Amino acid sequence: MPPEWDTVNAAPQVRLKVPSDAEFSVETRILSRTFTGNDSSAGLILVFAPPDANTVDTVTFGAWGNDGFRVEGPSLSMTHAGSGTTGYLKITRQGNGVYQFERSTDGVNWVNHASEDLSSKTLLHVGIYNKCWAGHNPVVEFDYLRTEYLGLAGTLFMIR
Repeated sequence: MPPEWDTVNAAPQVRLKVPSDAEFSVETRILSRTFTGNDSSAGLILVFAPPDANTVDTVTFGAWGNDGFRVEGPSLSMTHAGSGTTGYLKITRQGNGVYQFERSTDGVNWVNHASEDLSSKTLLHVGIYNKCWAGHNPVVEFDYLRTEYLGLAGTLFMIR
């Protein structure tokens, strides 16, 4: 495993820039993955402006080893929920800076996983990531990455 993968910021990612005050949703689907230990995670990532030059400020929502899904980031309480490690993930931000983290098995019926008030942070990017803290190279297959601005018709950006 490359040594630079020692933080989630250095893990393989695809990032999209979004306006810091936009209301939006970002969604992906994890089709498959090769990791099974609790030393790997993959899913959606929010990248915020760092509070100082020595700090990386990210919030992740994804499949963690065999633990199911969780939300994790600085000053956030880790939120576990559900079983399984593949499926649909969505993060929605409303104008008040509250982020809604949802998951689904079919992409139609969504279950609320967590809600976090991150209004004090400045969002820079959204995207997908694949992270491993152990000496193996996990492979994750994402079906798509879609970003939609709320209030606008249609999909703003989609990678498939």
